[in-house]
Amino acid sequence: MNMNHIRRSLSAVCCIAALLLCTACAEEESSVALPNTQSTSSSEEATTTTTAATTTTSAEEQTTTTSASSTSKEGTTTTTTETTVSSTTATTTTTTGQIVDTNGYLLDVLTIGGDCTAYVTQHKNHALQEAPSCMGEGTDRVYIYEDFTLYTFFDGTTDMVVEINIQTDAIATREGATVFMTRSEVEALHGTSTDNTYLTQDGTLEFTYADNTVIMIALYNPF
Repeated sequence: MNMNHIRRSLSAVCCIAALLLCTACAEEESSVALPNTQSTSSSEEATTTTTAATTTTSAEEQTTTTSASSTSKEGTTTTTTETTVSSTTATTTTTTGQIVDTNGYLLDVLTIGGDCTAYVTQHKNHALQEAPSCMGEGTDRVYIYEDFTLYTFFDGTTDMVVEINIQTDAIATREGATVFMTRSEVEALHGTSTDNTYLTQDGTLEFTYADNTVIMIALYNPF
């Protein structure tokens, strides 16, 4: 018997053994697996149902959470807006945006030649200096506020405004000029001037510069 014949015989034996083994496994699966088929299917259905329920619950919770989050954000926005409005209402601004106080624009409240008694009585956050007046019988007074200095003449009855010196950028001229502006910025608003003064409806405005930057604005009566 040659080698080729031996190989074919061995191959045939292996095939027959494999066939018998597959047949035996198929019969075993047929007899055992059939009763469990329904159980497996039921288990899968239960699992599917449970998963669906879980998904639904999860979706509802997510919707609720999102809604609550949205409501919270809206609440925060509303609060912020109300605070801003309240803050804006509490102060009055000039047409150029500078905050003065709740009484309005400073140069409307304090006018050259006008009585400042009501203003200084209400606004007590100042330092006061006074001395006998060189203008006649009466007292010269200086009210020093954070943003400006007020010079007056008190005759015993009326505390008359003589001059106002603006020293911060919290107060602007009606045209919008402020301390810390450059000369060119002031001239763009008020025009050019050889002596840095301008005659306005409020009185004479005089700008004091240091290195071409405004360091003070004075308002006084031109007469």
